[in-house]
Amino acid sequence: MCGRCCKGICLYIDSKWIKKEKQFIKLTAKYEYLKRFEVCGKTDCNYLKFSCKCLSEAGTCMDYDNRPELCKRFPAPSIFAQNGELPQGCGFRMSTEADFEKILKEAINNEDHYKVDSGPD
Repeated sequence: MCGRCCKGICLYIDSKWIKKEKQFIKLTAKYEYLKRFEVCGKTDCNYLKFSCKCLSEAGTCMDYDNRPELCKRFPAPSIFAQNGELPQGCGFRMSTEADFEKILKEAINNEDHYKVDSGPD
């Protein structure tokens, strides 16, 4: 709800990171929702950075009900391909660590998997 994720983002469309404005223009013809983004710079790796034009002064989305899937899924695991960081001050948290309790519970629930079949009776 702070809008930091709407500024200076890289876009990954059709299995490619957008690196050139010409590429972005082609993609906006194919995907209408991309017209809500504008180029705002480049990363050190030469990817284009974008900001959303639907961001209000208060940092909220002015078109929330119609936001694209990439906005709905934020923060997606692909964020780790973008230097592995959430925007500074972002309220979301992500962890790459395995949840031990979850793994243990799954192992206990799948106990039959570990039984040895002694063959036909």
